[in-house]
Amino acid sequence: MDILPLPGGVFTVFFFAGAAHEVVRRDRVPTISLNHTEQGDRLHARGDADAAFIAYQKIVAIAPDDGITQFKAGLSAFQARRHLEAETVLHALLKRQPKHGRGHFVLGLIALEAGDNLGAVHHAEIAAMRLPRFADAHALLGTALLRTGDKANAVAAYQNALRVDPANASANASLEQLGITR
Repeated sequence: MDILPLPGGVFTVFFFAGAAHEVVRRDRVPTISLNHTEQGDRLHARGDADAAFIAYQKIVAIAPDDGITQFKAGLSAFQARRHLEAETVLHALLKRQPKHGRGHFVLGLIALEAGDNLGAVHHAEIAAMRLPRFADAHALLGTALLRTGDKANAVAAYQNALRVDPANASANASLEQLGITR
């Protein structure tokens, strides 16, 4: 789990280490690709997002249908502040899996940081719909809506985040800044 400080709140991104081993077929992908996945997981766990991105990109080049590793590459690129590369990888993922909630969540974070509030709303709405038990998706939606001037729906999104996780730091801080008590 990674904590990402962003303007408007703190968001948690879950990272699923080792899951790529279930997706990549050993009989179709050279062993080296599994080593790159393991290497990427280790690098990510140590906080070296840039090196993790490079390791994951190597496996994506070998196994482009591996959505889990593609997501890991996009997430690592985002965390390494390589937003253009993260967007490229995640849009390629969404082309094949348009309802990938975590992909939309990270693209929403990127859009929010870039000041593309409508893009952030778009991706955050899909993320919140696809991941209804992921409080940070609702909190991201609240922040994006607030930046578009839609305070009423932003408050509702923050309250949804708190229904899922009453301790959600981003939703609690945002509601407090708005002067709204739970």
